[in-house]
Amino acid sequence: MNPLISIIIPTRNRCQFLKDAIESIYVNEFSKEKFEVIVVDNNSNDETKKICDSLKSIHKNLFYFFEPRNGLLFGRHKGLEESQGNILIYIDDDVLVTKKWLETYEKIFSGDSQIVLAGGNNLPKYEGKVPEWENSLWKSCSYGRYLSEYSLIDFNTLKQEVAPQFFYGCNFAIRRQFLIDCKMHATLDLNPPKTVTHIHIAYDTKMIFRTPNYKAYT
Repeated sequence: MNPLISIIIPTRNRCQFLKDAIESIYVNEFSKEKFEVIVVDNNSNDETKKICDSLKSIHKNLFYFFEPRNGLLFGRHKGLEESQGNILIYIDDDVLVTKKWLETYEKIFSGDSQIVLAGGNNLPKYEGKVPEWENSLWKSCSYGRYLSEYSLIDFNTLKQEVAPQFFYGCNFAIRRQFLIDCKMHATLDLNPPKTVTHIHIAYDTKMIFRTPNYKAYT
């Protein structure tokens, strides 16, 4: 039986962050039978493979694949090719997810078959004091605040309509078949199709696109 969700993490020479990202996924209160984690090593020359091999001995639903071509898009393509899930979640290799992250995505997609694309808040975790100059970079909007230079979003309410530009690639999920049908896998560039009319934020501040074609969130 294939997993419901495939979490795809393209990475290159960031093993010091990757380990924490993977381990945060397994803190989720979610059955391991329902998901798989796919790490795509985008031609790293650090200890990425060694770390993945070590974690694979603990987590049987963790898989490692090597992609010799440099570039995020090649990594995302490889993840699509190797994944088995009906829902694909793409995250960056330095992301730390919350305990309800997978449960929330499951609720979003199982609650409405028309929902095909979702995302959410991207918040920073600082290693030290927040520099004053960064505060000046945050911009306000009617939904909350955002810092596009770092792909950060801080929208506090659980559900609201937002514009398509507030959808960033470090944390998004998409139905596998929709991705293939739209042929977005040719670029996986996150530019929404021309049919996209608006986005909603639902559940745990996960952003959801909607298209008139699907009557859905895309």
